[in-house]
Amino acid sequence: MKRLLVIFVCLLTLPLFMVQGQELDSLTQAFRAKPSVATATQLVELATERGRSDLAVSAYEYLAHQNGKYLPALWESYLRELRLDELSASLEKQSRARKAHHATDLYAERLHALRRLMGNVLWLEVADTVTIAREQLANYLNGQGVKVFSCDSLGLGFLTERSDRYIRPLRKGPDAPVRLVYGDLLANQPIPTTLQADATIITAIPDSLEAPSYPSLAPDGITLYFSAISQHGLGGRDLYMTRQTASGGYLQPVPLGLPYNSTGDDLLLAFNAERHLGYLVSDRYAPHGMVTVYRFVYNDGEVTAVPSNDPALLRQYAMLRPYRITQRADVDYTALLSQQTTAQPAHSNASQGDFVVAPDLIYTSREQFHSTEAATLYDQYLTQQKQLTEQEQTLARLRTAYHQHSGSDADLTGMILQLERELPAARKALRALAQEIRQLERPHR
Repeated sequence: MKRLLVIFVCLLTLPLFMVQGQELDSLTQAFRAKPSVATATQLVELATERGRSDLAVSAYEYLAHQNGKYLPALWESYLRELRLDELSASLEKQSRARKAHHATDLYAERLHALRRLMGNVLWLEVADTVTIAREQLANYLNGQGVKVFSCDSLGLGFLTERSDRYIRPLRKGPDAPVRLVYGDLLANQPIPTTLQADATIITAIPDSLEAPSYPSLAPDGITLYFSAISQHGLGGRDLYMTRQTASGGYLQPVPLGLPYNSTGDDLLLAFNAERHLGYLVSDRYAPHGMVTVYRFVYNDGEVTAVPSNDPALLRQYAMLRPYRITQRADVDYTALLSQQTTAQPAHSNASQGDFVVAPDLIYTSREQFHSTEAATLYDQYLTQQKQLTEQEQTLARLRTAYHQHSGSDADLTGMILQLERELPAARKALRALAQEIRQLERPHR
């Protein structure tokens, strides 16, 4: 019934989007054929509403030429589209003409920051995207296995997988600054809505990072992501990262690079380790009132830079537009997402002997292998898989004990950190071994 309702809503909204798209196309053609202040103004309004900042740029360029008051909006569009050379030329022109706007220095600062970040654009392997209403974000993420909850006007809060710990934004009063706080939860205990004695404020977040919200913990349990507003940010909300120390405090937050951050509102970065998926939520190119969820491949926190010096290519990777440019040619993302969204939960009754040779072929025993070499490696795979499962179970027990001791046991901290360092390499080695087995076996199918 729920699925039918979703389909029905989509069918109702589809004609509206089609009409709006046709209207935008017609207006764009009219502006290009005969530019005017009237058509440029209409194009800016509609293109901005539809999340088409690329179309708004040309209209703002025309308006800025007609009237200098449109310059800040033009610069904002340049930043949104990462047209950094055009922004630099425009700022320089204003400086030479001694007509510098009061915001020129701010845009020059953001330009400098983006140029620096463009030198090390990170590769985010986006499997797909979905654009939804902002108020539906919590429901969507919960449906994806990421536990979040609404904090009304303050944004979203986060729950750990076992719902034994929360992180959320809170303020002492209507005029008080927003703080990120965390605390433990007993079974069936409601999430606090006021600052209580047992809630711990993350004091490492400076006052310069305003309205911190949308927190989430990485699968390692100690890396915290959140978004905040900063005068020195790229624009809107930016994503930041910090880590919990052995003493229970947090390190000073640092901003994430491109493409995690943009000149729009970058709200949230979250993960579902069991599905090997990450979720980046941003309104960077979404229609007004909506956000885009970039669902990407999560490889145990591995981060690599885009292996290119081509400015045009780096710009596309930094903008995640088109997002398919981030994908690998040898991966079937439809099949991958299907497998991940239907994956068995942790510690299920699924047999460890099951081995996926291909999306449509699963072996359940050694005797099914045609390649002798693949069968030998399969034995090794089962051994490594068992060892990895035992390590993960040990880490889970240690984390439980750590929370019971309120993070005061130094020996527990050391063992947890050691396992957290070892596990990513173990998972990577297991994936590599599995891929080698598949390559050996597939020619014999």
